Amino acid sequence: GITYMAVFKQNGTVLMTICAAIGAIIGGIVGYKYKKE
Repeated sequence: GITYMAVFKQNGTVLMTICAAIGAIIGGIVGYKYKKE
């Protein structure tokens, strides 16, 4: 119920933050490679 939703919301926020960080890193690498070539 409420506890599950609270945990899910907390984990979801962490997951989104991690995904955003990974996306930024991958985007930076791809952008760097694209610029270099």
